Amino acid sequence: HAHDAASDEEQQHQPQAESDIASAVYELAASPPIMWHEACDGELAFVGDTATSSATSSPSSTPSNATSSSRSRALARPQHLVCSKCGKPGKLYARGDFAICRACALGGAGVLVDPGARRMWFSQMIEFYPSREIPLPKSHPLLAQILRVLQTNPGIAVRFEGHVNSMCGLECDGTKPCASTMCKGVAGGAMGLSTARAEAVKAFILACGIEPDRVYAQGFAGTRRLSDLIDEEHGCVNRRVEVHTLLA
Repeated sequence: HAHDAASDEEQQHQPQAESDIASAVYELAASPPIMWHEACDGELAFVGDTATSSATSSPSSTPSNATSSSRSRALARPQHLVCSKCGKPGKLYARGDFAICRACALGGAGVLVDPGARRMWFSQMIEFYPSREIPLPKSHPLLAQILRVLQTNPGIAVRFEGHVNSMCGLECDGTKPCASTMCKGVAGGAMGLSTARAEAVKAFILACGIEPDRVYAQGFAGTRRLSDLIDEEHGCVNRRVEVHTLLA
């Protein structure tokens, strides 16, 4: 019975249904309390929208689920604080003398975090070389930020979801001939490649010491395309791994 219970628990933590929680957005109405970004060595706390109000001096400007330390840092910020990148006020995250607005944060690798809700949002997707499971060098900084978030937030678990630039469905697993040029050159077809991409990112995270029961991987072939134009100019956005948070 103990073995059955363990199996049931594992299935609950690795849902196979379509994800309800999207990963790649900074286009949020509200700002989560924490940001990790390649431009800063440590955790950044949300200090409010300095472009529209003096919210930085009001306790209501800090999300209620922010940690006490991040809340105290936010309340200590002067109202005239501006982004260290563009020099303008806005929806700012700050640490020490450094601040960055959400708009500028989109220009680099960053992760927004709500520790209380166990949610993460990302500035970009993890992108890959054509027909390979190797991430592009430009995605390495984002992988580093995702790792930092997982290291500092043990309550967050994630599923890496692999995708390919193809019209192929979940049935394209290499067991039957496929008309797609891409599928002819990869083992396991579109499903095999999408799964391999997700597993490659998972392997990196596990190798850095994150607990196995917090990291999962799943492939979706070409079923969740961001673009139905699969030529190289437009379809490169389909060649990616997304990261989705799992709610306990």
